[in-house]
Amino acid sequence: MLDLVIQVVQNTRIPFGEDVPKTGSQHIKAALNHFTMDSSTNHHKQVGNDLDLARAGTRPTGSMQSRTYKTREPARHDIFDNIEMFYNLRRKHASNGMLSPADLERQQARKLQGVSETRGYSNFMTEKSHSDSMLLDEILALETQVWRALVAGDPEADASLLTADFLGVYPSGFATKAEHCGQLTDGPVMQVFSLDHTQLRVISPDSVLLSYRAQYQRTGRPHQEVMYITSLWQRRADGWLNSFSQDTPAA
Repeated sequence: MLDLVIQVVQNTRIPFGEDVPKTGSQHIKAALNHFTMDSSTNHHKQVGNDLDLARAGTRPTGSMQSRTYKTREPARHDIFDNIEMFYNLRRKHASNGMLSPADLERQQARKLQGVSETRGYSNFMTEKSHSDSMLLDEILALETQVWRALVAGDPEADASLLTADFLGVYPSGFATKAEHCGQLTDGPVMQVFSLDHTQLRVISPDSVLLSYRAQYQRTGRPHQEVMYITSLWQRRADGWLNSFSQDTPAA
């Protein structure tokens, strides 16, 4: 009987690219139909021709064809290889949406890869959002120090936060670093202030743009004013410094 199974497998291995029967029993039955037992020689001989094999959905490939096995072990090995390592991997299953196990495994791997990439992107965006929030807090704290210098009338504190080439664009005109600090020579120029509606734009790893609304009251003025301000902060060797600021009065 083992010889019969060997002959079945060696003559029914399906070439790559062709469809395989839906069930293993159909596969074996189709092959058995082309073999008969020769009782006088105790061998099996193939009947039919290549046309018959084509009708059965099979074709000899030569992998095991015409091979003689002297012992059972190599026969078992080749039978296992043909059925488990070749046929079963290509056999289509209705429960898998008519996919073979190999195709199903590849499909699942692609889905898992997509989930992994999605999770990776989500984690990246979460980390980026957290990083941007921390940077906003840092830059806003520095901007607040500039305002506190104006309230305290401290030109040295103001100068420590500005670049040497600082440029201010105000309703009254342009101002250099010296002019910005010079306004504090006679003391404070602000009484109170508050900053809100803050937004941060990262221009580069060493340049960020801070935009916000400022509500403030100048020294000696009875009413508060509202200004929309954009400040460019750049990272230098001694830390973040303000290199540009533009004030736009609220309508």
